[in-house]
Amino acid sequence: MSKSLASLDAEFIVATGNGTWFHTREREHGASGLLLDCPCGAGHKLAVWFSNPLAPAPAAHETEHPLARWQRTGETLDTLTIHPSVNAPCWHGWIQNGQATSC
Repeated sequence: MSKSLASLDAEFIVATGNGTWFHTREREHGASGLLLDCPCGAGHKLAVWFSNPLAPAPAAHETEHPLARWQRTGETLDTLTIHPSVNAPCWHGWIQNGQATSC
């Protein structure tokens, strides 16, 4: 089953460079990653950091956010696709064209 990023309360996040980040729905900040309700339905959040952030946001530094980095295409939540698949402890799936789909 597929769920839209909007239904998962997804929003872009921006790394600040000091180990923290902030939420943004405003495109002028760009995006270092994505924060969304985990598609597994357990009620926790899932962060996905981009290897190619949306400008002008910086990439999240690996020492600050030592998670895997995903290649992003698309510039809005409706068009966002990331590669490879997201393999979280409780969910494994794809984010393609603004939809989260379980494997």
